[in-house]
Amino acid sequence: MFMIHNNSAACWRAVAFLVLLILNLSGPGGLLAADGLVSNAALLTIKNSELRKHVSVLASDTFEGREAGTAGGRASGAYIVDRLKKLGAQPAADQGYFQEFGYGYRNILCRLPGSDPKLKQNVILVGAHYDHVGYGNQRNSRGPIGQIHNGADDNASGTAGLLEIIEAFRSMDRAPKRTVLFAFWDAEEKGLLGSEHWVQYPTVALSRIRLTINTDMIGRVRDRRLIIWGTRTAPGLRRFVSEQNHGALTVTFPWEVRRDSDHYPFYTRSIPFLMLHSGKHEEYHRPTDDPETLNFQGLEEASRLLFRLVRQAADAPKLPQFRGDAFEETKAVRIQAERSLPRPSPRLGIAWDHSSPDTVSRPAKGIVEITSVVAGSPAERADLRAGDQIIEFAGHPTKNFQDFRTLVLTARNPVAVKVRRDKSDELVLLNVKLDGEPTRLGIAWRVDDAEPNCVILNQVIPGSPAGVSGLKVNDRVYSVNDMAVASSRTFFEMVTQGNGSLNLRIGRAGSLKKVIVNLVPRIKMPQAASQKSP
Repeated sequence: MFMIHNNSAACWRAVAFLVLLILNLSGPGGLLAADGLVSNAALLTIKNSELRKHVSVLASDTFEGREAGTAGGRASGAYIVDRLKKLGAQPAADQGYFQEFGYGYRNILCRLPGSDPKLKQNVILVGAHYDHVGYGNQRNSRGPIGQIHNGADDNASGTAGLLEIIEAFRSMDRAPKRTVLFAFWDAEEKGLLGSEHWVQYPTVALSRIRLTINTDMIGRVRDRRLIIWGTRTAPGLRRFVSEQNHGALTVTFPWEVRRDSDHYPFYTRSIPFLMLHSGKHEEYHRPTDDPETLNFQGLEEASRLLFRLVRQAADAPKLPQFRGDAFEETKAVRIQAERSLPRPSPRLGIAWDHSSPDTVSRPAKGIVEITSVVAGSPAERADLRAGDQIIEFAGHPTKNFQDFRTLVLTARNPVAVKVRRDKSDELVLLNVKLDGEPTRLGIAWRVDDAEPNCVILNQVIPGSPAGVSGLKVNDRVYSVNDMAVASSRTFFEMVTQGNGSLNLRIGRAGSLKKVIVNLVPRIKMPQAASQKSP
């Protein structure tokens, strides 16, 4: 990964998002998944043992840090080409595999021609830079200088992943519909020179590139976490990644785009991109970035995800166009957009003891004992007091604290509340008129033109049916009871008309999950009374 200094601040503007009200009682087309399943046999050719072998060679002292234009850099390029020849990969440069430029620099290019007579004119470009910083200098090393910087993670890891997915594609009986161009970039560490040279002197017309996928430093996956940039450069890319992830990795999706790797020249020319990265670390641009520091199981998982992404993009019936708003979206814009809504005002206005009993003097588990009452609240107006134990609320026994909280959120007015007061056996029946409207689901959401055909939750009320089900802020909801979310309006209609339960398909942290939300039945709750009861 190219080290940059004094990066200028990007211009940005606020992006408007639609925020909908909490659900109470009262996009353009995206990326379509390719037909068929990814060949399991091809996927299994991507092995951590093979990845380890490639990294161990590329990041050995023999290649002296693979600095572009040096003997070590050219030797590492020769190793890559030797592997491509053994795999039978088709050369894609003007001079066989090599595209020469600069001071002895060489991009390495090969292709997998598409199988569809029409779609093969479209190209998915997959790249990784294979150079590193040699012995390091004041500009590109974090020290100490003068020692070999082997660059195992940066970027022998991405280079190894690219070699493995080429082998996986070569093992398949049928090529994908679109052409796949594989690029091993040189001189990335000198300022993205290899990828910039290619976009200035492309071997296929830039208009044919529908998506570029860059992989840079994927060898240090920690806690199964991966970072993928670029999903906002075309509508639907985040969902596309989630559909291919299969839950193996936890993925974060930054909004900002930096000039720090080979995706950038394509981005500036309005070509959608994805960039896989496992995060920087202490060994970054230091002599200690050696093979033994890598997580090869994580590298295998990241490489298999890369294969799925390329395969599905190359076979997809349609691919989305570049999204121009991506040029103006920054981390600050993301923070503003993803902020959660504040909690609604409490309906009852009490605090209670959530503790389980640990002595005979404590109330039995599940008994809600009021510890304080908010001044001016419905609880105070109804004469609820500190020390009262709530035995029954709206006709339902208070079995546990969670059930009680849900009852408060969902109850219709007025509410009958039975309490035990002053440890008396006599129960006091009180009338309570709760503030606000009852909540049947307990969410609010927004929409985003970078993520069509879904809604994004920006509020989940604790204790509501949505909260109890495990839904979280920033979950993406893609379908309700197997019906696709076409718009915010259709989602509103689906969840307001539903009864019993909702089967939601959601996206969270780069994978898809199913969540069942049990709705409050549409029944009349018992009305309040005015007498005492034994």
